[in-house]
Amino acid sequence: MSFMARAKFFLDTRRSKPGSLSVLKVAISHYDKTAYISLEARLLPEQWDSEHSSVVNHPDQKLLNIYINGVMQKVDRTIFILADSGNLATMTAKRHVEIFNRFCDLVVNNYRESREVKLYANLLNLTPKYLSKVILTTTDGLSPAKWIEQYVAAQAKRLIETHATQTLQEISYLLGFSEPTSFYRYFKRATGMTAKEYRDSTSS
Repeated sequence: MSFMARAKFFLDTRRSKPGSLSVLKVAISHYDKTAYISLEARLLPEQWDSEHSSVVNHPDQKLLNIYINGVMQKVDRTIFILADSGNLATMTAKRHVEIFNRFCDLVVNNYRESREVKLYANLLNLTPKYLSKVILTTTDGLSPAKWIEQYVAAQAKRLIETHATQTLQEISYLLGFSEPTSFYRYFKRATGMTAKEYRDSTSS
């Protein structure tokens, strides 16, 4: 098999002012052809480790690195399958990334109102089953429900750390939970520790 294809992540700073956010992209090259896919992440230059293709010094770096790793594996698999054809036919991988980007954007804007996969599938005009397939393959095993859960947990941690004067009950309302007890159960399921335990661990 002729395997001349390769993918590289990079932070596109060409149109960014110094100190401003730049778009993370992946360049997929095969012989003399290159396709570029813009990802959802926007980072400061100091938040991107180009040597290891990973996010650093970012409050959501764990989620972003899961996302990047999933995209990287999806692109690598697609390139491997298509490399012998002499084409850069990455339409399926690109569509999956585009759907995942839109899904992430919808979660960011709507997680306070709903954390149900069905809502996001409807907003994307997809069936929940197809959305699950796309997210599972793009993140290499993370379901839409788990992605939403991890994102909400990351936001909860950020609020607990930065809103030290607010009670956990108040933080639960900021996150869109109608009942604090629902938030406490959600946080425990997502993180393996209670919200109080997390607050205590960050304030010590």
